[in-house]
Amino acid sequence: MSISWSNEETFKFIDLYQSEPALWDPNNALHKDKNKVNDYGIALQTSCKFLFRNIKKKKETLMSAFRMHFKKKTRFDPIWYGRRRNL
Repeated sequence: MSISWSNEETFKFIDLYQSEPALWDPNNALHKDKNKVNDYGIALQTSCKFLFRNIKKKKETLMSAFRMHFKKKTRFDPIWYGRRRNL
Protein backbone atom coordinates (compact mmCIF):
# COMPACT_ATOMS: atom_id res chain seq x y z
CA MET A 1 0.00 0.00 0.00
CA SER A 2 1.43 3.35 -1.07
CA ILE A 3 1.35 6.22 1.40
CA SER A 4 1.07 9.75 0.06
CA TRP A 5 3.33 12.28 1.74
CA SER A 6 2.66 16.00 1.52
CA ASN A 7 5.56 18.36 0.85
CA GLU A 8 5.40 19.59 4.45
CA GLU A 9 5.65 16.04 5.78
CA THR A 10 8.55 15.28 3.45
CA PHE A 11 10.48 18.39 4.52
CA LYS A 12 9.75 17.65 8.17
CA PHE A 13 11.08 14.11 7.65
CA ILE A 14 14.25 15.44 5.99
CA ASP A 15 14.84 17.89 8.85
CA LEU A 16 14.31 15.19 11.48
CA TYR A 17 16.50 12.71 9.61
CA GLN A 18 19.25 15.28 9.22
CA SER A 19 19.11 16.13 12.93
CA GLU A 20 20.15 12.55 13.84
CA PRO A 21 23.65 11.94 12.39
CA ALA A 22 23.65 8.38 13.75
CA LEU A 23 21.15 7.51 11.01
CA TRP A 24 23.11 8.80 8.03
CA ASP A 25 26.73 9.59 9.00
CA PRO A 26 28.99 6.51 8.78
CA ASN A 27 31.65 8.39 10.78
CA ASN A 28 29.31 8.73 13.75
CA ALA A 29 30.13 6.29 16.57
CA LEU A 30 26.45 5.33 16.98
CA HIS A 31 25.92 4.65 13.27
CA LYS A 32 26.99 1.01 13.63
CA ASP A 33 24.95 0.42 16.79
CA LYS A 34 21.76 -1.16 15.41
CA ASN A 35 19.88 -0.67 18.68
CA LYS A 36 20.54 3.08 18.72
CA VAL A 37 19.69 3.43 15.04
CA ASN A 38 16.45 1.54 15.71
CA ASP A 39 15.69 3.86 18.64
CA TYR A 40 16.18 6.89 16.41
CA GLY A 41 13.96 5.25 13.81
CA ILE A 42 11.21 4.81 16.38
CA ALA A 43 11.59 8.47 17.36
CA LEU A 44 11.19 9.40 13.69
CA GLN A 45 8.12 7.19 13.50
CA THR A 46 6.42 9.03 16.36
CA SER A 47 7.43 12.45 14.99
CA CYS A 48 6.30 11.75 11.41
CA LYS A 49 3.21 9.71 12.33
CA PHE A 50 4.09 7.03 9.75
CA LEU A 51 5.17 3.44 10.23
CA PHE A 52 8.90 2.81 10.32
CA ARG A 53 8.79 0.68 7.15
CA ASN A 54 7.09 3.57 5.30
CA ILE A 55 9.73 5.97 6.60
CA LYS A 56 12.50 3.66 5.36
CA LYS A 57 10.77 3.38 1.99
CA LYS A 58 10.46 7.18 1.76
CA LYS A 59 14.16 7.57 2.57
CA GLU A 60 15.11 5.12 -0.17
CA THR A 61 12.79 6.88 -2.65
CA LEU A 62 14.32 10.27 -1.86
CA MET A 63 17.87 8.90 -2.09
CA SER A 64 17.09 7.22 -5.41
CA ALA A 65 15.70 10.46 -6.84
CA PHE A 66 18.73 12.36 -5.55
CA ARG A 67 21.17 9.89 -7.12
CA MET A 68 19.34 10.03 -10.44
CA HIS A 69 19.37 13.85 -10.60
CA PHE A 70 22.95 14.05 -9.34
CA LYS A 71 24.06 11.59 -12.02
CA LYS A 72 22.30 13.62 -14.73
CA LYS A 73 23.92 16.81 -13.50
CA THR A 74 27.44 15.38 -13.39
CA ARG A 75 27.23 13.40 -16.64
CA PHE A 76 29.83 14.40 -19.18
CA ASP A 77 28.72 14.86 -22.78
CA PRO A 78 31.83 14.40 -24.98
CA ILE A 79 30.03 15.38 -28.22
CA TRP A 80 29.01 18.76 -26.84
CA TYR A 81 32.47 19.27 -25.37
CA GLY A 82 34.09 18.66 -28.76
CA ARG A 83 31.79 21.07 -30.54
CA ARG A 84 32.43 23.76 -27.98
CA ARG A 85 36.22 23.48 -28.29
CA ASN A 86 36.08 23.90 -32.07
CA LEU A 87 34.06 27.10 -31.92
